Amino acid sequence: MYFRADSSRRRREAFAASLLCMLCAGTLYLFSGYAQGLGLSQTMLNVVASCGGLGQYLSGPLWGKLSDLHDRRAVGSAGGALLFVGYGMLARGSSNVSADADAPAFLLAVAYFLVGFGSAALANAAMASSVKNHPPSHVGFAVGVPVAFIGISAFVFSATTAFFVDERGLNVPAFLTFMAVATGIGAIAASRFLHDCSAELIEGNIADPVNDPETSSLLLMQPPLPESATRISLAQVGPTLEGAPGQTASVAALFAQRDACLLFFAFTILSGAGLMYINNVGAVVAALSPPEKSTPADIQAARSVQVALLSLCSCIARVTAGLVSDRLSAKYGVSRLAALGAGAGLIASAMLLGGGSSASVRALSGVTILLGLGYGGMFSAAPAIVRSWFGVDGFGLHWGLFQVAPAVGGQVLNLVFGILLDAASSSSGGKNGECAGRRCFALAFGFAFVACCGALAVLVYLNAMRRARSLAD
Repeated sequence: MYFRADSSRRRREAFAASLLCMLCAGTLYLFSGYAQGLGLSQTMLNVVASCGGLGQYLSGPLWGKLSDLHDRRAVGSAGGALLFVGYGMLARGSSNVSADADAPAFLLAVAYFLVGFGSAALANAAMASSVKNHPPSHVGFAVGVPVAFIGISAFVFSATTAFFVDERGLNVPAFLTFMAVATGIGAIAASRFLHDCSAELIEGNIADPVNDPETSSLLLMQPPLPESATRISLAQVGPTLEGAPGQTASVAALFAQRDACLLFFAFTILSGAGLMYINNVGAVVAALSPPEKSTPADIQAARSVQVALLSLCSCIARVTAGLVSDRLSAKYGVSRLAALGAGAGLIASAMLLGGGSSASVRALSGVTILLGLGYGGMFSAAPAIVRSWFGVDGFGLHWGLFQVAPAVGGQVLNLVFGILLDAASSSSGGKNGECAGRRCFALAFGFAFVACCGALAVLVYLNAMRRARSLAD
């Protein structure tokens, strides 16, 4: 397939804009880098973090449906405005909050909910733009590269924390003010270029970004079309595994399928385990940093290193999983579910290593690498699976519904982590979530490991069920 020459520039602009929108949408993963500076107990910090997750993931169906039906430029601009307001409220509230100030803590939770809400708008608008502007054979590329910018977001913005650190540690209000301006205005500007080029997808032979080295750059250059080319709708490109393209998307139709239910269940557990670590790695660093040997600046630097490492690994995995799954699926017929299973194995390994052997900040890096690779690969594989199994017409709604899974899983496992850490702190006489040593978090990691093993078993069963169905057909 080719794109018409007159749409090539607009498609490149839309793809570049989707990357910048994703960069602004991934800042929730930065929370652990500044959370300890808010002065809340670990349980309250996890309530705030969970509110951000709830805003991001529970609103997925809404923003996904709006991205299907309406101008994605307007959806993205709304997301940028919400980020500006949310981070602005966080900056103002963080200057006055304390562990005993319930009202400011509540306002921080509301503000972080708005950040999550805006992040979901940006991510869904950018994802829908990329997926619908690329043919089905390149769905891994169309998903993997944009979501990689969500993964790299925390690395990019964590690097800026160095400009806001003094002898007392990170100046949280100043940093959050910067985040409000950078993400809010940046997202609004980028959203203006989220063009819809899906109608210009036409018959031909599109250059393959996976196999052709001359077209492997992020912004693909497509050759012009002959005048005789015939237009077709994106909905007409290839059948899906679950029914014909163009069928009406709905919640009931999606979850009437056993495949969708099993995939949703596994995704809930795996994403919840990932979010538990992402939101609490700052607390784990503090627990493993001896107070008599570590200054606040040292601890903040160690947190930034873990956040950056997590972000880099997530980015690498998101790109790799998307491109490799395209190639394996096209050449060898390997199910895209294999990439999700590999991510599940890495996340389970991270939980096992974190609960069993992490006794120092240096040893924690291995956990962070495994978790970043597994979490990033999972979030690259899952949207591609949803697109491949359930069609492109209702992709925005379908993927939006699957984004509810991290809201549920993250909420449960975040609260489990916070409650167990605060209980360990109380038993040792610590205050405000202060706790030292691996015992502070080992039980929470063990709980998450068992849950991840259950999710991996579900994916193995799902793969076997689909294979048997394919052989029977």
